[in-house]
Amino acid sequence: MRLLIAVAALTATALAGQDFDPVRSATGWARMDKDGSITFYDAGTLTLRTWSRDGGEMGKVSLGRLEATPEKWVLDIYGNAWIVAGGTLYLAEAKTGKVSSKEKLPAEVSDLAWDVKGFVIGYRGQEPYVEKRDYRNGSVTWSYGSKPKRGAVGGPTRVAVTDEGQVLLASGPGLPLTLLEGAKGKALGQTAFTFNGLAAPDLIMGGTDRGPLVIWNGKAVAFAAINGRQVPEAKMSGALVARLDMSQSTVEFLPTGLTEDHQLIGVHEGQAVYIKPTGGLTYVQVR
Repeated sequence: MRLLIAVAALTATALAGQDFDPVRSATGWARMDKDGSITFYDAGTLTLRTWSRDGGEMGKVSLGRLEATPEKWVLDIYGNAWIVAGGTLYLAEAKTGKVSSKEKLPAEVSDLAWDVKGFVIGYRGQEPYVEKRDYRNGSVTWSYGSKPKRGAVGGPTRVAVTDEGQVLLASGPGLPLTLLEGAKGKALGQTAFTFNGLAAPDLIMGGTDRGPLVIWNGKAVAFAAINGRQVPEAKMSGALVARLDMSQSTVEFLPTGLTEDHQLIGVHEGQAVYIKPTGGLTYVQVR
């Protein structure tokens, strides 16, 4: 009986969201969760929709009462949405969409990652700056780096959370990753990588931002989105991924066959997932 009820509930959810198909229409910012689910912003209905490739739509949060356009977001274990918009952090309640919390952030947000204990914000600035925040009230549990002055310009700090809850961060043109302890933000060290037996080259930024950093869960591997122009040594063009093997301290540059304007949002079950510049998802096999 419980199984039948669960199946009926899933079927009803899928039917309710059948007009929203991320494979055809996903746009904007997103990040894949460890289970392969992704939460997208559906601008047509002012709704955050959580979706997976196998299960379809899994839940939604109305943002009709949010007086801003969402830029980045994460859902807590109760389905409430923490939203970054216009330099402010909001909390929208799962059932009603009521905005029950609002806090001004110290600088422009460049990245967002999370685990079951909280979420990590990377900020834009001349130096890396990261905050870990609590799901209960959004308060800062720890910070790392130099807090940028409001309005300061600089590059993005990219962040990702490992299976063990540790935080990886990357900034500037260098490929090395800094590892932070998850509970208190203590720096545990930095991994420098080799490429073909030599020190990995720095990226040629050329006025472009550093791309997203994502984790391949279950493996000691991270992927950084780059383009061929940023690393001439790879002798490839278009959208690439830097496969950063933390157990071997080596980097490989892998082609995707995509143009540079595709957005990497995650890696799951051996496939890198991208949002197309025209909308929709595409999948690229990686190793």
